[in-house]
Amino acid sequence: MDLRRAFKDAVAKPGPGSSDFDLNPDTVLPAGRKLRSAGVLVGVTGWDSDPQMVLTKRSSALKHHPGQIAFPGGKQDEADRDVTACALREAREEIGLPSETVSVVGHLPSHETVTGFVVTPVVAIMEAPFVLYCIWGATARMLRGLAERMAEG
Repeated sequence: MDLRRAFKDAVAKPGPGSSDFDLNPDTVLPAGRKLRSAGVLVGVTGWDSDPQMVLTKRSSALKHHPGQIAFPGGKQDEADRDVTACALREAREEIGLPSETVSVVGHLPSHETVTGFVVTPVVAIMEAPFVLYCIWGATARMLRGLAERMAEG
């Protein structure tokens, strides 16, 4: 199966967006509400052999969606050209993903959250090998010391 083609076909299909309110059909949303734009990266790595999607665990200290498992992403800044640029910037900030190693396939329909965001999922193929969560500094030195001790037997 050509996964690249399958992802392109999937994002090209028409369909409605979704909402945190979908499971509560009696909810009446206020007219004229202002939603803030956000973008998340649905990043697929290992797409040619063992495809995986990259997820993060949000800090428990965050104001919105604390501790949740989520796609890398966040609120669109004024400096972001569009939600795609937002999702790529956020992925670079959150997981260190270089934007130039990503091929955007398309967008899924937006999702409205109870916290007042309209989130656009940006589906992308991570073209280059990508190692998550590079560790450096004191933590890296301590882990190296442990590895050396374990290697000594």
